[in-house]
Amino acid sequence: MPLESFARCPVLRIRPMTAADLPLGLRLSRAAGWNQTPADWSRLLDLGPTGCFVAERAGTAVGTTTTCVFGPIAWVAMVLVDQDARGRGIGTALVAHAIDSLEGLRVRSIRLDATPLGEPLYRRLGFVAEYPLARFQGTPAVAEFGTIAPPTAPAPRPPHPGPPPPGGIGKDVDICNLSQ
Repeated sequence: MPLESFARCPVLRIRPMTAADLPLGLRLSRAAGWNQTPADWSRLLDLGPTGCFVAERAGTAVGTTTTCVFGPIAWVAMVLVDQDARGRGIGTALVAHAIDSLEGLRVRSIRLDATPLGEPLYRRLGFVAEYPLARFQGTPAVAEFGTIAPPTAPAPRPPHPGPPPPGGIGKDVDICNLSQ
């Protein structure tokens, strides 16, 4: 079945997200072990009210995705599917729907962060890895008077991917119209 057909499947309906769906997004992100807050979900809907979507399967909301547009760059985020509904093409349908909604905006690049769970889906849709995703969590040490204490040792840094390709410096501006 072509990707664009998933969204039209009678069992699966993709619709615009509303403020009433924010608890769904929060529940799904928490179930995935992500760190979004109610304010984060509200901000995502405010940033892209026409680019946030909910997937319903047999009338039950089971997935989300959001998009944000920053000039010539669009970002797909919060692709989440209820664990019991995974493996049925819902994430693929959500991302395909998000891409379709962005193509009419003439963005030059559509990007996303991929967790290990989502990476195979995104590769099938033509996305190419630029760098690995790193997530950090913890509780900062709090010193007297409520300030954050300096760390006792420097945090480890991920390995540098190496030098840029010849002529690669400054290409971000040429290609994306955005500077590092």
